[in-house]
Amino acid sequence: VTDVTFTNNGRLAVKNSSLSIEANEAGESANLGGVVRLNHGNLSISTDSLTLNGRIQLKNNSQLSVRGEGQISGNGSLQIGAGSTATFTMYGGGDGFFAGTYALNGYRFTNNGTLIFTGLNTLNLSQNPLTGKGNLELQDGAGLAWSGKLKVGGNFSADGTVFSGYPTALDYVLNSTSSFNTLAVGGNVSLNNTELSLSGSMSDGTYRLMTFGGSLTGTFNDDYKYIDPDVTLVYGNHYIDAVIGDSAQPVPEAGTPALMAAGLGLLAATLRRRGARGQGTAVS
Repeated sequence: VTDVTFTNNGRLAVKNSSLSIEANEAGESANLGGVVRLNHGNLSISTDSLTLNGRIQLKNNSQLSVRGEGQISGNGSLQIGAGSTATFTMYGGGDGFFAGTYALNGYRFTNNGTLIFTGLNTLNLSQNPLTGKGNLELQDGAGLAWSGKLKVGGNFSADGTVFSGYPTALDYVLNSTSSFNTLAVGGNVSLNNTELSLSGSMSDGTYRLMTFGGSLTGTFNDDYKYIDPDVTLVYGNHYIDAVIGDSAQPVPEAGTPALMAAGLGLLAATLRRRGARGQGTAVS
């Protein structure tokens, strides 16, 4: 389907087949307000204006590809089943990428497959519920912003070398050690040409930027040092901390306080035994 304004307010099913929608000419747009179901199907949408107010469901290794230079907006939902992939790309411009915008306030992502964002744009998930056990990937200039704790059930990857070489970015707002955003990843984390964007009051202290249940590959770029040279990153076992100020101490890992208490108890018991032996010798 090419050179049209495409609107769906009913039910659109793509099963064991592919559908391509191109609405790139002036005045053309794509509006998905109904229900779109992909079952072992592929749906490709290329448009400068996309509205997603309906429900999109992907299952059985389905693929959704969205490309555009303009705005992607809506308050619907996307459900990605295991083995399926949804890719959002802001594409176009002289160098192949364009700084398009997302206006997806209230949009709901249920991801049990793979969700990919690529291109020169920042997706703000502050008002977007993200649930599921799937993977989240940032590629080629894509940035991610959020508030509070963002949970990624599967693996997380931020790779600025896939195609364009533009770095990916994670936006952190660090006001105080009781007011900042953090990323919790259930699986592995991979960082490759990834910038750490820091803002906020940035009071002295230790901020747990990220936790992960699996392994960590790579590190952040050094650009954050130009923002505040007093920031030190600590890459620990299953966590990444940002330490601001000379007096800040790294946050102990889970279980560390209990181990310290047990160690101190053992030391105290040993000293008491030594003291008892010493007293017995003196008495005799």
